[in-house]
Amino acid sequence: GEEDSDEEDDSDEEESSEEGDSDEESSDAEEFDDESQDTPPKKKRGWFGGLFGRKQKLEEEEEESGKRGKKSRKRRDEEEVFRDEDEESEEESESDSEDESYDEVDMLTAIEEGDNESGETGDSDEESEEDETDEESDEAFDDEPDIEIGTNASGSKAQTRKSKASAKSSHKKSQKKGGGKVVPTGEARPLTDEEIKERSRSEVCCIVTTTTVIIASVLLLGVAGGLGVAWAVGLFDDDDNNDDIGTRSNVTLEPSTSPPTTAPVPTSAPTGPTPTQAPTTAMFASIQSSACDFLPLRCGDLSNPDTPQYQALEWLAENPGVETMSEATQLARLGMATLYFSTDGANWRNSSNWISTTLPICDWYSSSAETICDANGNLLRLELDNNLLSGPLPHEVSHIRSLTTISIQSSGGRALNGTLPDSLSLIPGLTSIVITGNTLSGGAPAAYGQLTNIETLDLKDNGLSGELSTSFGPFSKAVTIDLSDNSFSGAVPGAIAGSTTDLTTLDLSGNGFISLPSALSSLQGIRNLYVQGNSFASFPAVVEEMITLVRLDLSNNQIGGVIPPGIGNLVNLKDLSLAGNAFSGEIISAIGNLVNLRRRLDLSNNALTGDVPSFLGSLTQLQRLILNNNEGLTGAVPASFANLDQLQSLHIEFTGLTGNIPTAVCTLFDSINPIAWADCSDHADDAPCFQYCCGADSCQCRYGSTDSRCFG
Repeated sequence: GEEDSDEEDDSDEEESSEEGDSDEESSDAEEFDDESQDTPPKKKRGWFGGLFGRKQKLEEEEEESGKRGKKSRKRRDEEEVFRDEDEESEEESESDSEDESYDEVDMLTAIEEGDNESGETGDSDEESEEDETDEESDEAFDDEPDIEIGTNASGSKAQTRKSKASAKSSHKKSQKKGGGKVVPTGEARPLTDEEIKERSRSEVCCIVTTTTVIIASVLLLGVAGGLGVAWAVGLFDDDDNNDDIGTRSNVTLEPSTSPPTTAPVPTSAPTGPTPTQAPTTAMFASIQSSACDFLPLRCGDLSNPDTPQYQALEWLAENPGVETMSEATQLARLGMATLYFSTDGANWRNSSNWISTTLPICDWYSSSAETICDANGNLLRLELDNNLLSGPLPHEVSHIRSLTTISIQSSGGRALNGTLPDSLSLIPGLTSIVITGNTLSGGAPAAYGQLTNIETLDLKDNGLSGELSTSFGPFSKAVTIDLSDNSFSGAVPGAIAGSTTDLTTLDLSGNGFISLPSALSSLQGIRNLYVQGNSFASFPAVVEEMITLVRLDLSNNQIGGVIPPGIGNLVNLKDLSLAGNAFSGEIISAIGNLVNLRRRLDLSNNALTGDVPSFLGSLTQLQRLILNNNEGLTGAVPASFANLDQLQSLHIEFTGLTGNIPTAVCTLFDSINPIAWADCSDHADDAPCFQYCCGADSCQCRYGSTDSRCFG
C-alpha cells in the first residue's frame, strides 16, 4: 500500500511537473510568436544594401541569442534538478525503462540536430524560418505515438508521457541554447562580443574593398570610353574636318605651316565639297605639302577656305583612290580643279566631266581637235578656247607639269581677269602659250624669259601694260611672239631677239612702243615684223637690215621724214605698209626694187608729194596699190598701170591726180574688174573704168549698190 501511495505521489508530481513544463512551453511558444509578430517583415534590399545590412542582422541575432541563452540556462538548471529527482525515485524499479526512454530522447535529439545542421548550411537564417522550425518540432513531438517501454507493468502511460516530456524539454533547451536552433554538443557555442566585432570589421572591410574595386573599375571604363570617343572625334572631325588638315587662314604668300581649321561651304562648285569644318585627313595634308613644296609662295592660298585653291584641294582629298595616285597625277588634278573653281566652271559653255572624282583628266572637256594626253595618261594640251571662262588664271595650272600647250582664247563678255601667273614658267616642257582676248591687268611676267622651250607665245589683246623687262627673253626656240593689242610702252628689250634662227614672226602692234632694239638685226629667220599702231617717231634703222623680211607693217605710227632708201634692201618683201604716218617727199625710186611685192603696197595717209612714179608699173605681182589721202600727189595716172594684171584694188581717191584715165588701163580694168576708187570729177573723162567715185568725204558706186561690178 505504501508503494502504491508512493507511486501515486510520484505520478502526481510527474503530472504537475509535466503540466508546468507544458505551461512553460506554451508561454515560450507564445513569447516566440509575439516576437515573430512584433518583428516587421523584412524588406528586400539590393545587393549593395544587403552587404551593409548584414552587420546589423548579426548584431540582432546575437542579442536574441543572448536572451534565449539565459532562458535556456535557467531551463537547463531546472531540468537537471528534476532529472536528479526522477533518477533517485525510479533508480531501482525503472532503471531499464529510463535507459530506453533516454535512448529514445537522445535519438530524437540527434535527428533534430541533423536537421538543424542541414538548416545551418543555408545562405540565410531568417527569423520566419526559425519560427517554422519550432512549430514543426512541436508538431513532431505532439504527433509522435506513445512508445511502449519493455513489458514492465510499471511502464505505464504516465511514464511514457514523462519520457516524452523529458525529450521535448531537452529539445526545447537545445533550441534555446542556439537561439532557436538545435545546437549539437561540442560543435557550436555563442559568439563573444569581441568575435562579433572582429567578424563585423572583417565584413565591413570586405564590403569597402569590393565597393572600391567596383567604383575604380567603373571610373577606368569611363575614362577609357572618353578617350576612345575623343580619339574618334579627333580622327574623323571635319574637317573634318577635317578637317580641319586640313585646316586654313587668309591668303598669304608664305607657305602654310599647319593644316586649316575651318572650311566654308563652296558657292561656285556644282559638285564640289561642302564642308562645315576643315578637313584633317592625312591625305589632305600630304597633297598640301606637295603643292607647297612646288609653289611655296602660293601656299597660303591652300590654307584659306575662301580660295579656289582650298576648294580644289578639299575636292581632291576626297577622290576615290587618291592615295594610290602618283604625286604628279595628284598635282595635275589639283591644278585642273583649281582652274575650274577659279574661272566659274559651273557657267562655262561646256564643262563636261570636269571635277569628276572618278574620271581621269584626259576625259574632261577640251576645245582641242587633237589628242590631249599621251599614252601614259599625262595631259599635254589644256585648251578651252571660247568656253566663257571668267576669273583669274590660277598659278596652280603649273602643277600640270606634263603640259606642252595652254590655249585660252576668249571673245565676248566673259573672259579671264587678274594677272598672268608667272608660275607658268615652271612648266619645263611648255612649248605654246596662247592666252588672248581677255581683260587682264599688269604686265608680261619677266619669268617667261625662262621658257627655254617655248615656241609660241601669244598674249595679244589682253589689256596688259607697262614696259617689258630686260629679262623678257631670250626665247631661244621661239617661232612666234605676239604681244599685239595691249598697252605696253617703252623700248622693246633686246632679249626678245634671243632666237637668231627660229623666230619668224614678231608682232608688237597695237601698243605704245617707241623703238626697236638693234639686236633684231641678228634674226636670221625673221619674216614677219608687225609694229603698226605704236609710237615710233622715226623709221627704225634696224629694219633696213632685216633683209629676210617678207611682211613689214610700220603703219599708224608717228614716223616722219622721207622714206629711207634702205627700204630698197628688203627685196623679199611681199607686203609693205607705211600708211598712217607722216612721210613726206616723193615716192622714192628704191621702192621700185621691191619687185616681189605682191599682197600690198600701202603708202596712204601720209604727206607724200610729186607725181606718181611710173616704176610702180613694174610691180607686176602687186594685188593692192593704195595711194589715197596723199593730197600732194599730182599728175595723171601712169599708163604703166596697164601692166598690173594681178591688181585687185586701186585707191587714188583724195589725191591731187587729174587728167584722163589711160585707155589701156581701162581696157585692163574691164577685163580683170578690180575695185577702183578715184575722184571722178577731177578727171576729164570722169574716170569711166573706176567703180567708185568719191567727193568731199564719201564714195559711192556709180552702178548702184546692188550691182555686181561694185564688188569686183
